[in-house]
Amino acid sequence: MIYKAGINRLDFSAYHFGDFASLTAAMRNTGSDTVIALDANNSVISTGVRSSQLRASDLMT
Repeated sequence: MIYKAGINRLDFSAYHFGDFASLTAAMRNTGSDTVIALDANNSVISTGVRSSQLRASDLMT
């Protein structure tokens, strides 16, 4: 899927972050990408998307 801010929503509800702040705490930037740690063994990489570009309305927690 190609993520487009304001159009797509990424669903992280299965990972029980609870709120946007908890999800943001799991994010780190690597170059121009954002890595979101889902748990100790799994992560999601948003290629070409910096964490500062992600808004609460783009993510379902």
